[in-house]
Amino acid sequence: MARKVDPNKLERIKEATINSIFRYGYRGMSITEVSKMAKVSAGYLYRYYESKEQLIHEIVTVEFIEVKDSMRVLLEESTSLKAFIYDFVGNIFELVSENPTRAKLAAVLIFDIEECAFNSDEELGFKRKFENKLLELGRRNGELHTELTGEDVILILTTIVFRYVYSKSEAGYNYFVNKENARKVAMICYNAMQNV
Repeated sequence: MARKVDPNKLERIKEATINSIFRYGYRGMSITEVSKMAKVSAGYLYRYYESKEQLIHEIVTVEFIEVKDSMRVLLEESTSLKAFIYDFVGNIFELVSENPTRAKLAAVLIFDIEECAFNSDEELGFKRKFENKLLELGRRNGELHTELTGEDVILILTTIVFRYVYSKSEAGYNYFVNKENARKVAMICYNAMQNV
């Protein structure tokens, strides 16, 4: 007889995985730790995921698709680099307010991406297209320092925003994640792209 899937347990596993990655990084995260945090046996976890890599890959793939789609829309709707940056930062702050666990995952993936090794051709292709569109937008409006590359723009944008988010996680997001601080972080990013 087939065993019933418990969606609550699977959701706890996902949350525990994200929190474990956030706390210990990709390399330090373990199935044992995830099963303890999710309050399920390691055997239960292995019924659905063959390995740590498969578990993380499934979670990251879903997140990547959502992020890619939202970034594409945001970039298409932006008329200037400044507008994109302010909207991007606002969206990240909104995500942090609504779902801190997803925001934690995004922050860890930004800083631990080489460890995760999920740089598929699709992900790398999206990254290149995204960088090129940001460069085009910034240069078309004269908002971007001429020596910056697409990789520089992504580095500035993600490092400043996610470092801020990451640094506020222990203190509690509610106090720090607000519209005023979102505008401040967006201004820092925008100014960094103009002045090298």
